[in-house]
Amino acid sequence: MLRCYRPLAALALVVAPTVAAPFDFESVKRLAKERLLAPYVAPADSGGLDPAAWQAAHIKPQHAPWTMGSRFVPLPRPARRGCVPTRWHSIQLNGVRPLDYRPTQFEWAGAAAPDAGGGGFCGFDLLYPRAAGAGHGPFARIGGERWQLTGAGRPYGAAAWLVASLDHNGVAHPVPFTDHWLVRPAAGAHQLRVYALAESAMLVAAAQMDLMPGSDARARVQLALYPREGIGPLLLAPLVGSFVQDEHRPGRVSPLQ
Repeated sequence: MLRCYRPLAALALVVAPTVAAPFDFESVKRLAKERLLAPYVAPADSGGLDPAAWQAAHIKPQHAPWTMGSRFVPLPRPARRGCVPTRWHSIQLNGVRPLDYRPTQFEWAGAAAPDAGGGGFCGFDLLYPRAAGAGHGPFARIGGERWQLTGAGRPYGAAAWLVASLDHNGVAHPVPFTDHWLVRPAAGAHQLRVYALAESAMLVAAAQMDLMPGSDARARVQLALYPREGIGPLLLAPLVGSFVQDEHRPGRVSPLQ
């Protein structure tokens, strides 16, 4: 007996391309919550240079995470003795790109290059164009436990911690940065967004920092705090630097040359 069967229509399987979810402040807060659930491990000393030699060491231009012709130029700093190792990431159109720490990325200005130590940077400096044709100048410095801004042609302002906790003796313990993500801005942008994680035995903090250069540099900071058990009183955004003038030292401050 002969039977006829209708041929089955070919099934076309269409696979949608995978699109990476955008990395934003909510992403940083999720990471902070994950850190909070994990046992706290005190960071190992990063090794690296003493502070005097560290000031003279700079990343080689070919290893800078963005081109030196960018409007904003971030320059990760090498490991420094006593600095919590910091991971550095660039957020670009094609996703999040980490920058791995290697001593060979840096010029050591005559000092002996250290080994990789704790495997992390000690924050970064951020440059921004000066007046037309005058190249780039300092704008921000973020790393270790503090961050600073400077206006055009001015010295750095007072340093600030994101947050600090007080122990039972009333001594403040800052919460050091452990991770930075810089959003690479579009051409012509006049502000830069930085996401950061900071962690200590007392708490985990997630931050979104919008940095705006100018004659008076400004920052808009959003902060989410996730306390650990046993945390004491908190100090939010305490200033830790010195002032270049006050009521005891009146007068104008000469701009930097």
